[in-house]
Amino acid sequence: FNCSDDRKGQLFENLFVTQLITALRASEMDFRISNYRTDAGAEADVILEIEGKTYAIEIKTGGFSKSDLGGLNSFEKFIGKKVQKFVVLPDGNPRIIDDVQILPWQSLMKLLKI
Repeated sequence: FNCSDDRKGQLFENLFVTQLITALRASEMDFRISNYRTDAGAEADVILEIEGKTYAIEIKTGGFSKSDLGGLNSFEKFIGKKVQKFVVLPDGNPRIIDDVQILPWQSLMKLLKI
C-alpha cells in the first residue's frame, strides 16, 4: 500500500486526534477540544483545554519549517495568554524551537498524563 505524502498527513492527523479524544474520554478529565483558523490562513490543528491549561498543537508527518509554527503563535496572540505549544510527529527525537516542543505523539500523550 503506497500513498502520497499529503494522504499520509491526513491519515496521521486522523490517528492522532482519534487517539487523543479516546484517551481523554477514558481518563474522565474535563476537556474541550477544537481547532483554530483565521481568514489570513493561520491555523493550529488542535486546541486542547484541560483543567485550566490550554495547549496548541500542530500535527506533522515529516519536515516542517519555523514558518509552520506561525499558527501556534497566532493563536497565543489571539487569546492573549501564554499557552503550551507543541508539534507532534509520528516519531523522532524531542526538541524545542523557540518555545514550541516538537515530539512524537506518544510522548505528548504521556506528558499530558492521558
